[in-house]
Amino acid sequence: MGQETYRFSDWMLHNWSRAGLVLGIALLLIAPLVLKGVGVAVFLIYLWLPFYMLHQYEEHAEGTFLEWYERMMPGIAPFLTERKLLVVNLVTVWLGFLVALYVAFLVRPALGLAAPYLAFVNAFIHLGQLLRWRCYNPGLWTAVAIFIPGAGYTISALSAAGATWADNALGLGIAVLAHILFFAFGKGMIGRQI
Repeated sequence: MGQETYRFSDWMLHNWSRAGLVLGIALLLIAPLVLKGVGVAVFLIYLWLPFYMLHQYEEHAEGTFLEWYERMMPGIAPFLTERKLLVVNLVTVWLGFLVALYVAFLVRPALGLAAPYLAFVNAFIHLGQLLRWRCYNPGLWTAVAIFIPGAGYTISALSAAGATWADNALGLGIAVLAHILFFAFGKGMIGRQI
């Protein structure tokens, strides 16, 4: 019987969204402690990492996200790979939301608005796909149930706490730019070799 060589990179490629589900639940379980330590405004930014991890699980755990794109958007599919999905989701969401949290905590909460705006933009893309193809797309349920009301609440609460129009414009701009980069990745305009 041959012994298979374990490689963490292979495991991560196929299981990152499942690992994210476990991590997301753990982050939600310690959320009351975070709230006590950082206050409401920063706490709202903190919540976006576990919220987005739940969304990523719905999108990617069953391996249907890439298959859906191959079927519904074949013009993008030749350049969209599991490795690209891993890179985009871990860098943009896991690392990006962590940066947003640190900036919100260390500088001021309003500078973390990119996290809820990214979720908001993503939710409207899911809704657009629903309207376009009249069928479920991976990630739709969490986008509707968590992203739209949660982002609306977070943006409203941070605006009431002092976030300016410029802060909101910066958050929205980062979110839109991130999605433009996602599509450029998928179209093969950048990162073709990933």
